[in-house]
Amino acid sequence: CLLESHRFAKAFNSNNEQRTALWKAVSAVKALSYFLTLTSESHREAWTNLLLLFLTKVLKISDNRFKAHASFYYPLLCEIMQFDLIPELRAVLRRFFLRIGVVFQISQPPEQELGVNQQ
Repeated sequence: CLLESHRFAKAFNSNNEQRTALWKAVSAVKALSYFLTLTSESHREAWTNLLLLFLTKVLKISDNRFKAHASFYYPLLCEIMQFDLIPELRAVLRRFFLRIGVVFQISQPPEQELGVNQQ
């Protein structure tokens, strides 16, 4: 059973079309809320790829749309920070929070904060 579960998960994770269909079928708000209710580390790990996909897609939208989404997801993403997250998810969350600062004009883009000139 464990081997079959692994094969299924591996096949599912390598099928971008199938993952995207699942992402569209499950509303992001419900997915984030559900993730927060999970008490099992293994269940949270299983949902990590969905969160990575969701956050990556949100980071690609226009500033106006991002602003609307970020306002709604911000408290949920703050709660997610309390879990032990894989480095990839922490990196995407970092980009999300940095973009919030820029879009809501509460901070400079990271390059300017570090004193790096963009030419």
